[in-house]
Amino acid sequence: MTDTHVDFAGIRLKHPIGVAPQAPFAPVTPRRLADHLLRYIDEGASFVNTTSIRPELQHPADKQPTGRFLRVDKGVGSKVSGAIVFTPAERDRIQHRLEWGLELIAILRKELPRGIPLIANVVHSRPDIETWVRHARTIEEAGADLIELNPSCPLDPPMQSDGEEAEEIVAEGLGDSPSALSQIVSAVAAAVEVPVGIKFSPESGYPRLVNAAYRYHKAGARYVACVNAPMSIAPPDIRRGGRGRYPGFEENPFAPIVGPWVRYLAYRNTAAIARFVPDLDIAAVGGIVEGEHVIEALMLGAKTVELSSGILLKGVPFIRQAVRFLESYMDEMGYQSLDQIRGLGLQYVKAPSAIDWGMGKLHASIDPHRCNGCGICANNLCFAIRMNGDRPDVDVSTCSACSLCIASCPSGAISLVKGRV
Repeated sequence: MTDTHVDFAGIRLKHPIGVAPQAPFAPVTPRRLADHLLRYIDEGASFVNTTSIRPELQHPADKQPTGRFLRVDKGVGSKVSGAIVFTPAERDRIQHRLEWGLELIAILRKELPRGIPLIANVVHSRPDIETWVRHARTIEEAGADLIELNPSCPLDPPMQSDGEEAEEIVAEGLGDSPSALSQIVSAVAAAVEVPVGIKFSPESGYPRLVNAAYRYHKAGARYVACVNAPMSIAPPDIRRGGRGRYPGFEENPFAPIVGPWVRYLAYRNTAAIARFVPDLDIAAVGGIVEGEHVIEALMLGAKTVELSSGILLKGVPFIRQAVRFLESYMDEMGYQSLDQIRGLGLQYVKAPSAIDWGMGKLHASIDPHRCNGCGICANNLCFAIRMNGDRPDVDVSTCSACSLCIASCPSGAISLVKGRV
């Protein structure tokens, strides 16, 4: 009998799969959003996050929530795993205010099933410690089980970089300022009783993210969520003079990316933090669109996995599909508990200098029955493969086993084989 329970930031969960904070791009009521989050629980999520809640009391009437989704991939027949989705939105619209958030928490506190924790996503863009502390205390008193500090979602950068707007750019960089954030984490953790976590900015690159995680842990964070949606720009429409591709307008704003591509940033942060700050719990979030991705994140050191991209691209039933995959995978592989899976891949995470690259021991070999003679392997950066008529040949004495040929072969005809040069 497999046991999927996990202890996360001091809280017991029935399994590690929950739902990340999601901003509704519509002016929904707290009641309606609560019903939506409760549906996630009905589909099997073991925890949920609130939307982002700001400390201002009321939502401005002229900033009703809205935004725009744009899917960019190879075309109609593309697989979900290749999709990139841009989601531009004005921050002041999609971040809810305190009055709205407290009503949402009150509803969920009454109606969430026993044993299902509620994570409150707390946002503020300024390094104002007093406001962060007051805001966190208010949210705790409302009934949140965990408080997640989120200083980087979404970024809303101005288009200029002088005068007062340059000061705004600095303020919006709070998510990538470990010195300021560690003070905020310390103050909030000391002021509340519930566990405190922090959501990582995707703009905190490697390796400095390791130092940031260490500082947050030392300051009192019980967990980190890896990672927020990175900012980018959607491809312009080259047939329409560089206009944007978003339905309904021609502008092309800087926008967060969600979808499968973000998974690699989530994996980078998860593995790096698990490897170097092992006592800090990690919630992996971003780009999880297959059940296999849940296992991958756990093997890289995550304790929980927060779904969002998979729900956006596959629908709410993806939650149940992911939970069932986890359970069937554990049965198939003979794992009795998550402790046997978590961090299993970290033993193979090594510096390049610690790896035996197999030069002189391995070389490329081409299966003539699968090769279609396209010549890609002989016409890129490879120095070991040349075309012999309509078929490629490998010069074993030159092959360094770099595997570029394997990565670029469209027919899967190439592999590495042992054999001394």
